[in-house]
Amino acid sequence: MKAAKSTFIYLISSLIEKGSAFLLIPFYTNYLSTSDYGILSIIQAIIGIMTIFFMLSLNGAASRYHFDGNNLYRKFHYGNIFLFVTINSILFTIVLLYFGDKLFQLFGNIPQYPYLLFVIVIVYGGSIFNIYQLKLQMEHKAISYGINNIVKFLLSSSIAIYLIVFLNKKADGVLSGLMVTFIIFLVFIFFKLRQEKIVFNLNKKLLKRNIKYSVYLIPHNLAALAMQFLDRFFISNMLNLAQAGIYSLGGQISMMLGIIASAINNATVPMVLKAYKDENYIYLKELTNISVIFLSIIAIFLGLFSPEIIHLVSSKEYFQAYTIIPILSFYFVLQMYYFMTSSVLFYVESATKFVSIATLISMILNFILNYLLIPIYGIIGASIATMLSMWIVNYIVIFIANKYIKVGFNHLKLHIIIVISFVLSNINFVIDLIFFIKVILFISSIGLLLFFEKNNSLLFDFKRKINEKIIAKIS
Repeated sequence: MKAAKSTFIYLISSLIEKGSAFLLIPFYTNYLSTSDYGILSIIQAIIGIMTIFFMLSLNGAASRYHFDGNNLYRKFHYGNIFLFVTINSILFTIVLLYFGDKLFQLFGNIPQYPYLLFVIVIVYGGSIFNIYQLKLQMEHKAISYGINNIVKFLLSSSIAIYLIVFLNKKADGVLSGLMVTFIIFLVFIFFKLRQEKIVFNLNKKLLKRNIKYSVYLIPHNLAALAMQFLDRFFISNMLNLAQAGIYSLGGQISMMLGIIASAINNATVPMVLKAYKDENYIYLKELTNISVIFLSIIAIFLGLFSPEIIHLVSSKEYFQAYTIIPILSFYFVLQMYYFMTSSVLFYVESATKFVSIATLISMILNFILNYLLIPIYGIIGASIATMLSMWIVNYIVIFIANKYIKVGFNHLKLHIIIVISFVLSNINFVIDLIFFIKVILFISSIGLLLFFEKNNSLLFDFKRKINEKIIAKIS
């Protein structure tokens, strides 16, 4: 009961924080030019990458070894991690001071100052904040966790709005809001850790164990992050920062599906693992079907009404973003599909190593496809590359997972649902429909998908005919 309550609080606080962030999109897109928005998205990418190097994925070791001892042990355990992350951050700050100009040139010739300062402070502050939040999770302090997340969002947003509106700070204002917020939280966290009598130390045994565990997570985390930002890297270099800003807006709106997919995945992990343990594969299949259909319906809505959504939340210079929303939305539908099929790899310990391999393959595919498609199709090519890389890696994961446990996912049904939904979502590219017709089409698509889910006879008949043709050819 306590775990369920904590999970609910985590989900609600996350949805409030991230959902509220979407409410700021109209503000940012009306006050920031496409180039400003592009700079902001690139700096966020750099922050994400540098966070992995500053933190060395030690948040994984923090949670993995949390329960390995008593309260005294945990005081040393977390003190060891906080202190090492601080020392490591100082070392990487020195590296950035020497090579930061080359890094910023690589990401679209963004000026090193003041953005280097933003990156250093936000990355370090964010690393300490994330580890502290993880500590609260492990201690089942869900309310404190939720309050911290919401306060972080409200404080950083308030500062950013003030700086943008009254001091005309543009992208600098958003980053300044985050920087000041993390400085405040650094002071708060330090006093909380002292109050809890956390022992800051560099115990060799603890340090060696933590690094040994976390170092294997770094390639996976880097590849997963690269998947999110490779497209923006190529767009800023092959096209320009304005196009990167337009693409970033389309990605943010599509991210609504990503938040829902992650929330469903996080909330159902305990039940999914129990289903594998009990060999309750029917539950896994039904959960997968429902999740994919639910996200497909939302993706159809975002695709059909993407022009109206862009008109509603942004200025006319961002209008091109509507073209990529239907495509990127299905990246997150496929991600939900991936969450379910890859769950086998997380359940079977000997198969877990393939998670990193699948992520790396996906990153390489994304890199190649972006390189090939962006010069031809621009930001639409980037969105296609992102979606296709996730689709292909799904096939790889399904193939590997079947070697360990044959759950019996309805892959044919799910693929047909996704393809039908994708076509309906992208109908704006074929014909310009009036709003009323779009509403009718959306309602009809919901009925079609639900009918297809409830009536398996059509699918079985389709499969039977395919099998008969195959047998006829063989004989």
